Amino acid sequence: MESGPFSHKKFPKWSQSVVLYCNITSRVPGAKDQKLLEAAGGRGFPHFAVLDRQGRLLKPHPFREDRGMSGWSRTVEAAEKLDKKIRGLEEKAAKGDDKAVRELFLTQVEAGHLKFKEAQQTADTLQFSKSESTRLAQLMADLEFAEIRNLESPFAVSKCSKMFAADRIPSMSDKQIYFWINVLEGAAKAKDEATMKAALKQFKKSWGRDPMGKEKLKKFETQLKKL
Repeated sequence: MESGPFSHKKFPKWSQSVVLYCNITSRVPGAKDQKLLEAAGGRGFPHFAVLDRQGRLLKPHPFREDRGMSGWSRTVEAAEKLDKKIRGLEEKAAKGDDKAVRELFLTQVEAGHLKFKEAQQTADTLQFSKSESTRLAQLMADLEFAEIRNLESPFAVSKCSKMFAADRIPSMSDKQIYFWINVLEGAAKAKDEATMKAALKQFKKSWGRDPMGKEKLKKFETQLKKL
């Protein structure tokens, strides 16, 4: 990055529009902010994300997005738009606007500002319309999967398998492929031919043309033939 975007002639001026913070995930005991990478939705290095004034994640920089001023500007713009929306909803909710209370909650779930169990508990206290309930169901699936991705493989496989069995499928994103890999790994281990066929059908439709998807598809199709 030092010889790329950070050395670009436009970077000094662009950087004045944001507050830059570099965190090193060293895993050294006692080092500061060692869970920030995970909290910001990151799994590898380098990872870029925009946080709000309280340090909450607003927008992770998409994996396939340009890692330069133009790409970062789009991510910052999207984050600023979300931040403005949240602050506006917070003001309306504080004045007793029930619709704003529900929309604020849904927006916080979508942004990952709540833990899955916390979101479940709050959802039980609110009355949603039919369309809001449909939206909430998908957002909760996405939130649950986001937390599952931080678990060790055996636990992730088990939880993703349960989500699939309950028809709780996370939204399409560059991370959704790991959901299908976990489901298929679980089905293969359990020798569950029906689940493998059903999951492979959806996996192929969503990820059949992706390089990593093609590789995994070939692996799981081979495993299915052996069942």
